[in-house]
Amino acid sequence: MSWDRKALLARINESDRRTRFSAGSPNQEEVEAYRRGLLSCSSRESALVLGMTPELRVLVADIFNNTFAVDNNPDSVDIYRDWLPEKYREKESLVLDNWFHLRDRFEEPFSAIVGDGVFGNILGRELHYSLLSVIHGLLSEGGVFVTRKVVIPRHFDPEKEGLDAKIMAFRNGDIGSDEFGFFTRMLGFYSDCYSRESCILDNRKVFGRVEQLLHEGEITSQELDSINRYYFSGENCVVPEDVWENMLRETGFEFEVIPCFGKDWYRYYKVYHCWHKQ
Repeated sequence: MSWDRKALLARINESDRRTRFSAGSPNQEEVEAYRRGLLSCSSRESALVLGMTPELRVLVADIFNNTFAVDNNPDSVDIYRDWLPEKYREKESLVLDNWFHLRDRFEEPFSAIVGDGVFGNILGRELHYSLLSVIHGLLSEGGVFVTRKVVIPRHFDPEKEGLDAKIMAFRNGDIGSDEFGFFTRMLGFYSDCYSRESCILDNRKVFGRVEQLLHEGEITSQELDSINRYYFSGENCVVPEDVWENMLRETGFEFEVIPCFGKDWYRYYKVYHCWHKQ
């Protein structure tokens, strides 16, 4: 299991065990973007969270009457189960199950479904379509699906805006450690560790290259620490922006991107607000 305890704990800020590093987790502006999308739905009855993202579980519990969080990783459930404030816990049910089985488990549709970065863990385009179909079928009339999705942004040029450029921007103070660290993992080794044919990013190779750069003196130990906040040893599926948006259309969704401003990753890690086509 690639999302082992090491990868899960790397996301948590050690100085405050109930906060997580931005980019890998939604920050306040992104949470507010989720909120704007959720408030457009026609009912406040029930919401489903794909995964154990604490920031989203708190948000949906603040808006909806009944909430469910579904994850098939026992370590994730164990680490994050108690991160909800006491006042919201009676609203939430935790479910250990596979997301592809959700239509067998839940008979009633949901007013809203949310998930943060979940499709990056769905390896392959066909499985993207399958999960989008499950989500579409679980939404009530007037319901919404809101998610962040890492994409290869339109007009991305790895030669002009690759890792060397980001290292320089970080050292010049133009971007923060979160922007630098997250870019390095997701797009910094686009030419070396990403397959444009399969859309698979091999993170084991990514972090091997990071260690090599440290050994060669190309990055500092401080820069390594910024990158290791986003440690992951498995694979991610990162599709081009146009491909992802066509997937949404082809599975029966209309959508908008809810804009966020001020962070480098907002251009390739976008908040999508989706609803049934009319």
